[in-house]
Amino acid sequence: MSDDKDRDRDRNRERDRDRERDRGKDRDRERDRDRDRERDRDGERDRMDRDRDRSEERDRYRGRDKENQRDRERDRDRSKERNKKDRDRSEERDRSRDIDRDRKYRDRSRSRDKKKSSSEKDRSKSRSRSRDKKSSSYKRNRKDYSDSDSDSDSSSGSDDSDYERKRKSSSSTSTSSTSNKESKEERRKRKKQEKKEKEERKARETPEEKRKRRLEKKQRKEENKKSGLDLSGYSNMTNPFNDVNLQEKFVWKAKRDKLIKDGMKPSEYDEKFGKKRREEIQQEIEKAKAKREQREKEKEIWEEEKERLQRMRDMSNNEELEKKEEEFHFIQACKRCESRLLDNRSKPLDYLYRAIHMQSLPFDYRGNRDPVMLIQSLDSTNELEELIEGLREFTYLDNDKSNLEFWDAALELTNYQLQLIESKNNETNNNGNGNGNGSGFGDSTALHHSLTPNIKSILSGKSYKELCDLEVDIIKKLESGSAMNVEYWETLLKHLKMYKASSFLSERFTENLKLKLSEMETEKYLKGVANDMNLPFNSENTDDNNNNQSNTTSTSTNNNNNNNNNNSNYKNKETKDEFDEDNDFEEQFDLEVPLEQKYYAWHDKHRPRKPRFFNRVHTGYDWTKYNRTHYDYDNPPPKVVRGYKFNIFYPDLIDTTKSPQYFVSPSPDNPDTCILRFSAGPPYEDIAFKIVKKEWEKSHKYGYKCVFDDKGVLHLWFNFKRYRYRR
Repeated sequence: MSDDKDRDRDRNRERDRDRERDRGKDRDRERDRDRDRERDRDGERDRMDRDRDRSEERDRYRGRDKENQRDRERDRDRSKERNKKDRDRSEERDRSRDIDRDRKYRDRSRSRDKKKSSSEKDRSKSRSRSRDKKSSSYKRNRKDYSDSDSDSDSSSGSDDSDYERKRKSSSSTSTSSTSNKESKEERRKRKKQEKKEKEERKARETPEEKRKRRLEKKQRKEENKKSGLDLSGYSNMTNPFNDVNLQEKFVWKAKRDKLIKDGMKPSEYDEKFGKKRREEIQQEIEKAKAKREQREKEKEIWEEEKERLQRMRDMSNNEELEKKEEEFHFIQACKRCESRLLDNRSKPLDYLYRAIHMQSLPFDYRGNRDPVMLIQSLDSTNELEELIEGLREFTYLDNDKSNLEFWDAALELTNYQLQLIESKNNETNNNGNGNGNGSGFGDSTALHHSLTPNIKSILSGKSYKELCDLEVDIIKKLESGSAMNVEYWETLLKHLKMYKASSFLSERFTENLKLKLSEMETEKYLKGVANDMNLPFNSENTDDNNNNQSNTTSTSTNNNNNNNNNNSNYKNKETKDEFDEDNDFEEQFDLEVPLEQKYYAWHDKHRPRKPRFFNRVHTGYDWTKYNRTHYDYDNPPPKVVRGYKFNIFYPDLIDTTKSPQYFVSPSPDNPDTCILRFSAGPPYEDIAFKIVKKEWEKSHKYGYKCVFDDKGVLHLWFNFKRYRYRR
């Protein structure tokens, strides 16, 4: 027996050695395979680097060629521009040369024509001088012997002689201006002669003539100044150019000196070029005035447009401020109602607020009251008036259409209840005073009370939609004139509005109550799911271990059992150490991403709403060699995300044959994250979450789960792949 045991032990040892040898060979083979794979990867990386360097070098050469081509084109354009300028300059030079040649030819022909008449003009000039001398001597002799009357005659005679002398001198100046270019000697003689003649004229003139000449000279100066002022409409002190020398006459001195040297007199130059210059200045000033007026008009138009835009901006700002103020008052009114509900000091308005906002408030069996019964139970005018004031505030501030219909219906029913109570109070007061006629409201409702049973039998038990259809039929009958008893139908229509308002309030309250109860059931289910999710994330591994243990044979000896127990203890210890190393954590995850507002095809039939969810994120420490070196259990490394558990609830899904789907899209703001979007049918909107961008482990062995169960819950559980460094 002992030999058999020894033989079995030896056989087991040999088998273990063979297994260990096979494992060593497998490890060597795997190491060689990893080395070959690493070598191939390095070769591929080197090849990619060489290709990238080659492509960069090629791009660099191409860029350099493009720059050289651009420089050549730029040089070609510059040479073309330079050649064009040289051509234009040569053409301008040839044109100026032709103009100078034509001018010289004209001057030569003009001087030839003028020389012919110069001798005749000189003779006429000498005759006029001798005649002037005789007349002047005659006047001097006559002046000595004449009386005071003859003095005036002599002055008139001198005026005539002066006029004739001026006429002759003007003719002589015209001849001199049309003559050819004079030499310096001739010009000096002519100037000397003119100066001598001017002195003789001044010596011959009488004091009256001298005074008259100076007065005319002064008037001419003033006229020149005024002409400059009238021309521009400005003065030296008042002009938009801030020019203090505006009225001074501009003279082209180089041209004037040249023309005077050529033989033209200064007075002749002023007469010839002054008028032309004044006309040009006048045209320029008119153009400048027109441009300035146009600019002023454009400026006025722009200022008006600016003011209009500013007004529009102010109006939009005021509208935004008004909207913000209304939102603030609405929020304050809602907070007042919520605080009174929480403090157990509720008013009728607060119960109506709870009926319409039941989902956002904690459930209270005593606080959920039917709005119709609540309003009908009020019998005080003060309470009804206070309720009407609060309802009017909510109808003005609340922008939700469905809520606005609720507030309008409640306001209409409250007004009707207030009218009934006031009519009852008036009837009691009138009966106490002994007056049986009643008030005006009582008279108008006398027919109503007689028809009350008939009206109740017609209107009671109908839904809101049926009452709306009945109202349309009654209005059509009254408008067509086919109604026999108009008063009856008007009374029925009046009561119909009250029944319609009460039916709308009751149906809305019932719908909100059902939604609240379904949410409470969903929350209970959520708590159950949360308790189930407190299990370890990879619970499948334990099942695999149990299956492996069950598959082992039971025909081993006690020693084998001991060895197996030791091996299992070693494995459990190893897994425990690994679990202690991992330090897994699970936390609640609700990083929801807002999506763009969509309008679905079923938007009119069903009210869209977002599904409820209960998500968890699986995190832990990655104890790499670096983290073991630099961190410990007291100072752990940063957590890393290892997986997620998504539980999305679709209990009211209309089309249950189509299960919800999920889509993964890249995140636009961060390349290390992605968007996980869940989509289902009506009446649920899409919902999205931002998760870490890593490769998923889609094997059930590693905790992957994607199931849509019978209770309408979509379970999506997954882990990320974990890569271990191996040499």
